[in-house]
Amino acid sequence: MKKNLLALAAAAVLSTSAMFAYDEISVSYDPAPGTTVTELDYFSITFGVEMQADAPEEVKILRDGQETDAKLIIDDIFDLDEGQWICCFEVVPSLTEAGTYTFKNLDWAVVPSDPKNGATPYLGELNYIVDPNYEPGWEPGFEPVDVTYSIEPESGSRLEELSVVKVKYDAPMMLDWIESVSLICDDKPSKATLDFSLEDNDCTLVVTISPAQTADGVYKLRNLQNAVWPQDSKYQLPMNLEAVYYVGNAEKPEPVVSTTPADGKTVSSLSYVSIMFDNVSTLAIDPSVRCYLTDGANEWDYLLDDEYMADFKEIIAYPAEEGFAATAAGDYQLVIGEGAIVVDGEKCAYTFNYSILAKFEITSVTPAPGMVSAAELQNIDLKFSMPLTGFTSYMVDNLKLFVLNDDETYGETITQYDVEVDAGDTSIVHLTAFDDLSNLADGNYVLQIPPTLFISGDQKNGIVTYNYTVGTSSIESVKADASKEVYTITGIRVNPANITTGLYIINGKKTFVK
Repeated sequence: MKKNLLALAAAAVLSTSAMFAYDEISVSYDPAPGTTVTELDYFSITFGVEMQADAPEEVKILRDGQETDAKLIIDDIFDLDEGQWICCFEVVPSLTEAGTYTFKNLDWAVVPSDPKNGATPYLGELNYIVDPNYEPGWEPGFEPVDVTYSIEPESGSRLEELSVVKVKYDAPMMLDWIESVSLICDDKPSKATLDFSLEDNDCTLVVTISPAQTADGVYKLRNLQNAVWPQDSKYQLPMNLEAVYYVGNAEKPEPVVSTTPADGKTVSSLSYVSIMFDNVSTLAIDPSVRCYLTDGANEWDYLLDDEYMADFKEIIAYPAEEGFAATAAGDYQLVIGEGAIVVDGEKCAYTFNYSILAKFEITSVTPAPGMVSAAELQNIDLKFSMPLTGFTSYMVDNLKLFVLNDDETYGETITQYDVEVDAGDTSIVHLTAFDDLSNLADGNYVLQIPPTLFISGDQKNGIVTYNYTVGTSSIESVKADASKEVYTITGIRVNPANITTGLYIINGKKTFVK
């Protein structure tokens, strides 16, 4: 993966970007809204409650106000053990062209896992500026050097007693936030005292545990990465460093494997899969072993990314084809070939199962967006990709026709619409205006279909808008003015005196003549 996503995501907790509360749910962004970047392929949002994926496919990505083909994918959602849940988003393909990018409907990407925590906070329109020539505030081309390290005794070892742990680095260190390092025994804080020192020209951290721990148990030294800081700023420490030991007759637990999205989950699309391990000491990957996604008829090669393996015991499975995401409805299996992942020295094979629902969306609208007569907006038909099972009655109040201003903002409300599902074909919905629109003034209008109004099974529609232009003239007024330049829609000039009812281009403007 191109960016150190988890580094970016973890930094969101410390971000100085503004935070606000909505139903007691705090929110912060990284990068902060309005940030200028050379390329935008990832960003994260940190919430104050547990979140889960909802409908990221409903998020629209605009460049300078124009909708793009880019899609938003949820790469990962994880807990920092601090009451903060980070939602990591990937933009496919990466945004590299200069411009201001706006993310609309971002509220629909995730929802609180527990309904009692309320609704997703309104996230507004998130904006970032992409400038390929932008130079950040450090020396161009600078890349930090990862520090290599080893731990003695090796993490995962079985010991008679735990008294001293050494972390050997390949660069000089200085003691830093030693108070954050903790010793846990069987998931409970230990009362042992931890003393810290440096030796071997400051390249080895020595942690002395007093008294020595001899009681049976699983001991974990957590946050070891915080105990030191490189003396040379060019070096970069691991993000998460933990050592696990089994003292006496402590039983070593079986490895636990989990994924995001969760194994067996029904999703709207499938691209990246995060494979996370617990109760594991060492992980390795073998790129020569094939991994692939299959729907039974087709296979798509997948690769394994070990960027977060050492720090977080996490391996990312991602498509070999850049930008690929499975979206067709059906059942899928992600197959991790035997030996592709080696857990504590043992070659393992995994199969994860997913289902993708057929996408519930509006496939056509009558009248079609564009030039219409005022009368045509009185009754509008929507055709959906699958039958409806219901609609949200209180959302009908937001089904409206607005004036569309020249700057693309919404003006006054013209009318609301009543909703009726077709009795013979429940994939068709008839909309009827509350008000008489036969005398609607010429101009631009927008019909807004509010989100979650229409329901099909477990799916709900996202927000949809349709733009219409009403431009009408009477036949008599056109015939009376011989100076008007009148053309058919196909570009053939006609004599104003010979026109009939229909759509024309009059003096450069599409006009419906009746």
